[in-house]
Amino acid sequence: MKKKLCLLIIFILSTLFNGCAIKKSSQNTNSSISYTEKKGVNSSFNDKSIASSSKNTPKVLKYNDKGIPVIMYHSIKDEKDNPVRVSKESFQAQMKYLKDNNYTALSLDELYEFIENNVPVPEKSVVLTFDDGYKDNYETAYPILKKYGFKATIFVISDYIGKDEYLNASQIKELDKSGIRIESHTVKHEALNALSYNDQLATLKQSKESLQGLLSRQIKYIAYPYGKYNESTIKAAKAAGYSLALTTDGRWSDKSDGIYTLDRVFISGLHNLDTFIYRITTFDYDFNKVVKTEATLESEYSKAYAAFFDHKYKEAIEISDKIIDKDSNFFKAYNIKGISLCFSHNFEEGMKNIDKALNLNPNFGYGRFNKALAYELYGHYDEALLWYDKALEIDNYVWSYYGKASIYGRLGDASNAVKYLKIAIAMQESVKEEAKKEKDFDKVRNNKEFMELMK
Repeated sequence: MKKKLCLLIIFILSTLFNGCAIKKSSQNTNSSISYTEKKGVNSSFNDKSIASSSKNTPKVLKYNDKGIPVIMYHSIKDEKDNPVRVSKESFQAQMKYLKDNNYTALSLDELYEFIENNVPVPEKSVVLTFDDGYKDNYETAYPILKKYGFKATIFVISDYIGKDEYLNASQIKELDKSGIRIESHTVKHEALNALSYNDQLATLKQSKESLQGLLSRQIKYIAYPYGKYNESTIKAAKAAGYSLALTTDGRWSDKSDGIYTLDRVFISGLHNLDTFIYRITTFDYDFNKVVKTEATLESEYSKAYAAFFDHKYKEAIEISDKIIDKDSNFFKAYNIKGISLCFSHNFEEGMKNIDKALNLNPNFGYGRFNKALAYELYGHYDEALLWYDKALEIDNYVWSYYGKASIYGRLGDASNAVKYLKIAIAMQESVKEEAKKEKDFDKVRNNKEFMELMK
């Protein structure tokens, strides 16, 4: 069964497996590829063994005597030597690092409760923010954030909505409903410290009211354009009804900043991954320090992973082969090569490479997941269900549950489809919106339990 892709990052590959000669399992009569593509580029397993599985290790908490890195981005777009544009490849690598190292992305509501009321948060927490409201925040950043299940906040300039390279109203509404919250960045991106108190109050109130009208909810947070503010700005922000405000003053946010002048960590398009890691792991980091490292096999692997994510399967295979030439025991390269081969009509060779990865590291969660994915891709549902379960022994991953639900949906097994979809939705609420559009659930869509779950 050919289906629409549910994520915006994934293109319709309507003819990918026409004429495939691989024998299907007895359950399958129509091959389905789009859902499995979605999962294939939404894998965020770390490479640890079952002993260090994230689902078995409770997160250490911290209180507001410590700080949190509130990361500040602007545009996620490829443009050389532009410090406010972070490339897609770099952003992908940064989010992958956060996921692989068990970071939690907090909402601004959670940051507020942490700073003001000392509500504890996981020790390894960050806040992801984007200033100005560029269209690429929706087109490029959003699919990656959704892939890893990360919350974020975009500060929108209300008078720029729908203009040029900025987000339009429908994009803003979709983002806000999907865990990427929209907050205020004034009406026209004014340098607030250059305005009178009354003019500051006017732009802060007007942008707040415009966004509240669009989203039908309270707007509570503001990021000062250019990071510029004075005592009148703080007074105006309070009077306008904001609960928290962010500057561009560097380093981590903590209670000593003041709730209306919280610091943020700027991540530039000129920063490499090691500099990103340095800034989010070092409370009192040196602003001028750029960590310089030579290319490693891990950085090459990140390129192969990104190529697969972009459907550049040939490129992913070529990069993986170069890694394997340098280190024949680099199991992750075999895994990416294998799943890329499977998406390139070569199931047998693809499976050989995935199996090689699992021979080298039997507890490699992403390898187990890709083996399930490949089986599902080619219609071997019994084997796919088995390997999704094996993947879940390593990582409690939302798309493994969704995969099982999708297969049961195609088989018309409403009870099991609902069972595993409930788990996936509990882990990541946006999954419900995907399921509403997912054709794999057409056979169970009129089931009472399924309809209740979709409300």
